[in-house]
Amino acid sequence: MIELRDGTTTDDPRLDRLVSARTDHLDKYPLTAATLPAKATPMAAGLNWYTGLDQPQQRRINGRTYWVIGGGSLGSLRGGHAVCLRPWDVTDNVDWWEFYDQGVEGRCCEFAVLRVLSLLNRKRYDITSRWLYWQAQRNDEWAGGSYPGASPVYEGTSVRAALDVAKKWGAIPARPGGAAIDPAEAASQVRLGEGIAVYRWATNWADVRAVLKVPDWLPGVPMLNSWGRYGYPHEVILLDEAGDRLRRENGEFGVATDR
Repeated sequence: MIELRDGTTTDDPRLDRLVSARTDHLDKYPLTAATLPAKATPMAAGLNWYTGLDQPQQRRINGRTYWVIGGGSLGSLRGGHAVCLRPWDVTDNVDWWEFYDQGVEGRCCEFAVLRVLSLLNRKRYDITSRWLYWQAQRNDEWAGGSYPGASPVYEGTSVRAALDVAKKWGAIPARPGGAAIDPAEAASQVRLGEGIAVYRWATNWADVRAVLKVPDWLPGVPMLNSWGRYGYPHEVILLDEAGDRLRRENGEFGVATDR
């Protein structure tokens, strides 16, 4: 069992998303009708992860077979996770599925936010230096982290902290072939223009669907996990009932907006 900085535990190191200890960001920057993106836009979602979400099931929807999660009982809580929600008319490349693979480690908030940036900017972002993850830990509401010299040492951060890094500092484009970037050199590779200018928070499930521009016949939203080609399907449909429950259970669904 792994103990995280906020006092929660998980049996899976990949599940290290922390619920923000503060809620002012949800109150100050809610998504509204006036700020809803005009075009379909990806979202970074922080949510509770249950045993029932581990094993997607196939279902026929509108004449096509999809992998779905969230039908029936969700089972028992395993920890906190962060994922990217894909807009309906935006393609996620298969090589990105392979590239954004957490393996057996955490950093789910970093992977989710970088996946969002890939869908927005159509390029890959560095995951080798851990820069965005460690920067989020340096600026979140908990002392310490897993970066060099951190005290106390802990894993995990929040979606809010990771999105804030993308807004304030930007991100690092991946090198050709995903070549590693030395953490000591990472800060010099950060590009503000690769990040986001503004982000807001969905306060209801209808807004989540509206942001992603999913068709009415789809009973959920497309979700991209970061567990790799051999760990999870490329995409699953997070069913509406389960998604709304997860949003209400301290879920944080952030989206880049124009204002």
